[in-house]
Amino acid sequence: MEDKYVLIIDTVTPNMYVVLVKNGEIVEQKIIRGNKNHSRTLTKTVGEILRKGGVEFNQISVFACDIGPGSFTGIRIGIAAVKGYMTVFPRAQSVTFTSLELLAEKTKCQNCLMDAGRDLFYYQKFCDGIAVSQPLLIEKAQADIYIGEKASVFDENMDFTSELVAVTQRKITEKDFSDELTPVYLRKPQAQEERDRKIVKEITFTQKEIDEMLEIEKRCFAGEAWNRSDFDISNQSGLITLGVYEADKFIGYGMIYLAGDEADLCTIGVLPQYRKKGYGGAIMAALIETAKKRNVKKITLEVSKGNDDAIKMYKSFGFTIAGERKNYYTNSNFGDNNAYIMILNF
Repeated sequence: MEDKYVLIIDTVTPNMYVVLVKNGEIVEQKIIRGNKNHSRTLTKTVGEILRKGGVEFNQISVFACDIGPGSFTGIRIGIAAVKGYMTVFPRAQSVTFTSLELLAEKTKCQNCLMDAGRDLFYYQKFCDGIAVSQPLLIEKAQADIYIGEKASVFDENMDFTSELVAVTQRKITEKDFSDELTPVYLRKPQAQEERDRKIVKEITFTQKEIDEMLEIEKRCFAGEAWNRSDFDISNQSGLITLGVYEADKFIGYGMIYLAGDEADLCTIGVLPQYRKKGYGGAIMAALIETAKKRNVKKITLEVSKGNDDAIKMYKSFGFTIAGERKNYYTNSNFGDNNAYIMILNF
C-alpha cells in the first residue's frame, strides 16, 4: 500500500504542535510549549520533523491545521504556512479543525469552551465528538451555566497530540477536505472593536439616508438594486438598519429583520471603493450583536453563489451553507442568479 503522509500543524495557542503521520500512525512529533515566536520557529521545526522522518515535502498527501479560535497571530501563522505548502504542492489536500474539536475529542464533552478574555468565551456544541454547531462567542454568564452542567474548558496544559491525529484522520476518512482555509476569529482585537462601534450607527430613514442607501444599492447590486418604494419600511416592527461611516461619509449599510427567536439578513452592502477594509465586517458584527441582545437563536440569509467575498465574510462569522435557491435573483451583479441559503445558529 502506498504510504500516506500527513503533516499536522497547530499554532493557535502558546503551545506549537508539529506532527508527521504515516498511514494513521505518528512518525515524528514535536511540541514547543510557551512559545511566543511561532513565526520564527515553525519553518525550522517542520524541516526538522521531516528530516527525522525521512520525508520530503512532495510526499505529503494532506496538510492539516487548526483554524482557531485562539490567538489571532497564531491562527494566521498556521493557515499561512498550509496555504503556502498547498500553493507549491497543489496535488496535496488540506484538512482544517477547530481548537474546540480537539477539546471535544479529548473530553467527549457535549459543551466545549475556551476562555476568550474580557469575560467572553468561545463555545461549540458537540454530539459524540462531532460538531453540531459553529463556534460562537458567548458571555461569561452563559459560559458559567454550561460549566455548571459539566462543560469542558480548554486548558493549554493538556496534551492534544493524539487528538490532532484522531480528528485529522477522521476527516480524511470522511473526505472532509477544505477548499478554503477560513480562520475562526469570532472576535476582533479590542482596538478594532472600539473603532467599529464608533463607525456603525443606526439608520432612522431620513430622506438623506434613503438617498444615500439608494446610491449604495445601485453601486453594489446594479440590476438587483432596491428602488425608493422598497425603503417604505422604516416603521416596520422588528426591522433594524445600521449604517457604516468613514470620516462621516455614509459608505455602507445592513438590514436585518427580527421575528421572535429568528432573524433574516435582508441586505448588506458597502461602496466598492471601501471594500476589503473591514467595513462590511463591522456592520455584520453589529447586526449579529443586535440580534443576540434580542434573544435571536438563528439568522438566515441568501447570497449569490457568485459573490465570493460576501460568502467568505459570512463564513468567517460562523454561517454555514444550508441549501440553495435556484434562480433566486433575476439579474445578479455577481454572475450567478442562484443563491446559497446560509444559517448561523447561536
